[in-house]
Amino acid sequence: MSELRKRPPRQQVPEEKRSVAESNRKALLHSANSKKSTSKLEFGASDGDVAASLQRTHNMLSQQLPHMKDIHSTIVDDGESLKKTKTDQFGSLGSKIGNAGAAFRMLRMQEEW
Repeated sequence: MSELRKRPPRQQVPEEKRSVAESNRKALLHSANSKKSTSKLEFGASDGDVAASLQRTHNMLSQQLPHMKDIHSTIVDDGESLKKTKTDQFGSLGSKIGNAGAAFRMLRMQEEW
């Protein structure tokens, strides 16, 4: 059974270092909170700006929609064309392989007789 390792005793942080660390932490938290509240004021957009941005986005997407429909229909048509070509080229291949296997089995059976 392995021995349990004991943690070394915690060293006590001197009071003056602890108070400096706490004051630094509080200052950082205070500055982060004040930045959050001022950032809302600095970067806030008016309703008109948001509406104009949304309108531009809507117009851009409306222009792209017919183009994307054409691309989609082209992909679907090409897929159907590829399936037809595959069927035309290799559709009878499966039956040919099956017939060859059956002929091979017949030859083996004839050899066994």
